[in-house]
Amino acid sequence: MLIAFLLVATAVSSAVGQTYCHRCTGGLLSNANDGGDRLQAPTRRMLVDPWTQGSLRYATYQRDDNFVLYSFSTGHRMPVWDAKSWSAWYTDASILRQTGQGQVIMQGDGNLVLVVLDRVVWSTETSMRGVGPYCLTLSMSCHLVILDSDCKTIWSVPSP
Repeated sequence: MLIAFLLVATAVSSAVGQTYCHRCTGGLLSNANDGGDRLQAPTRRMLVDPWTQGSLRYATYQRDDNFVLYSFSTGHRMPVWDAKSWSAWYTDASILRQTGQGQVIMQGDGNLVLVVLDRVVWSTETSMRGVGPYCLTLSMSCHLVILDSDCKTIWSVPSP
């Protein structure tokens, strides 16, 4: 039991010293707010990576339970990606409909999840990949990405 405690204590202490990738200047951060940074309807988060030459995008969790990335240029907003969470979800033979009560959470383990009515209805399936802490931000090509503390991409929006 003492050995197990020492192993856990060592893992936690080495993770505590980690810092975010230098490109994590905005977006969602994994170790924020006791359990991960989150978006709830109708909030949005600006995503500006200094490497993208000032491209301005924002991620939002909408009242229709959809998680969307918008481009904002010349005064117009245009959706460039969404999690398709606006459709009905089939989980355990029940249908989860649009409630506006869900949230997107960047978890401490590196997994980005969409939770509606206390159920995960969408996820990046990136738990424990790379080295934490993690952030959700923009890539140099303005795609939504999750970066680990070494600035390695552990997930990116699929190409259209």
